[in-house]
Amino acid sequence: KDLTMKLLTFARKDKLNVRPYPIDILVGDVVTMLERSISKKIEIKTNIEENLPDLLMDTNQIHQALLNICTNAADAMPDGGTLSIDARTYDVDSNFCSIHDNLSPGSYCRLSVRDNGVGISKNIIDKIFDPFFTTKSSEKGTGLGLSVTHGIIKNHNGDIGVYSEMGHGTEFRIFLPFAEYERPESTKAVEKKIAGGSETIMVVDDEVSILSFVDRLLSDLGYKVITANSGMEAFDLYRDRNDKIDLVILDIMMPKMDGNDVYAALKKMRPDVKCVISSGFSVDRKADKLIKSGANIFVQKPFRIEELADAVRQVLDNKR
Repeated sequence: KDLTMKLLTFARKDKLNVRPYPIDILVGDVVTMLERSISKKIEIKTNIEENLPDLLMDTNQIHQALLNICTNAADAMPDGGTLSIDARTYDVDSNFCSIHDNLSPGSYCRLSVRDNGVGISKNIIDKIFDPFFTTKSSEKGTGLGLSVTHGIIKNHNGDIGVYSEMGHGTEFRIFLPFAEYERPESTKAVEKKIAGGSETIMVVDDEVSILSFVDRLLSDLGYKVITANSGMEAFDLYRDRNDKIDLVILDIMMPKMDGNDVYAALKKMRPDVKCVISSGFSVDRKADKLIKSGANIFVQKPFRIEELADAVRQVLDNKR
C-alpha cells in the first residue's frame, strides 16, 4: 500500500488525506528506507523532541517530501558524511511570518534535515525549488524532487526554507502544523474495537479477491452480505432486493458498467440509496463526480479493516 501511494504521489497531484500522525514514527520509517538505499559511508542521526504533538498530515506525501530531501542530502555526500534529522516545537511570531507568508503565528513542528556535504552555491540556491531545475546529470535527476516537496509542504499549510554554505553542508527547515490535540504520554497503540451491525450490505467489485475479503470481513462483524462481481450483476440484484439492502459498497473502476453507471442506475430505483465508494485512485474524477451526485463517503483502496468498518457505520448511522 505504501509503495503504491508513493508512486501515485509522484505521478500526479494527489488529494490530501490528512490525519493526526506522530512525526517520530514517520521519521523512523524514512530512516529505515534510507538505510537500505544510501551509501553505508553516511551516518544517519535523529533527534526528536519527546512527546511532540501529532502533526496534521497526509503521511504518504510528507514521507515522500522528507525522503526527497534526504536523498538529495545523501547525493551531496559522495564520500560519506552525516545526515541529521531533527524535530522540535518552534513558536512562530508575526515577524517570522513576514518572511514565511504561508505561516500564521503559533506553534509548529520544525523538522530539520542537515548534511555536511558540498553545499549549494549562492547563485543557484534561490532556484532549487523551481520545477526541472537540477545540477545533476540527466541520468541522476529530473529536477522535480524538491519542486514536489515544496508543493507538498505548502499544501499542508506549512513552509520550507534552505540554508547552505559551500563546503560545509546544507540544512532544510520544514515547518508543519500540529494537530489540535496533544499526544498522550504513552505512544503505544490503543486497540480500538471495530463496530459491526446486522444490516444487509451489497458489495460490488470486479476483483474476486476483494469481494471475498470484504464479504468475510463484514460477515464477521455481523452484517448480511450480498456480493456482485460486475455492474450488471449489481443492477439485477438491486432491482430484485433493493428494499432489503441497507448499504452498497461500490467499486468505481469496473469494465463495461463502471461505478458511475451503477450508482446512477441504483439511484433511479431508490433515490435514498446509501453508498460507500471505493477506488485505488484518490483523485479519480469519477470519485468526485459520485460524491457530488450523492454517494456518502469515499474509501481509498487498499483499505484497512478499521477504515472500511468505520465508513460503513458512519453511513448507516446517517453521520455521512
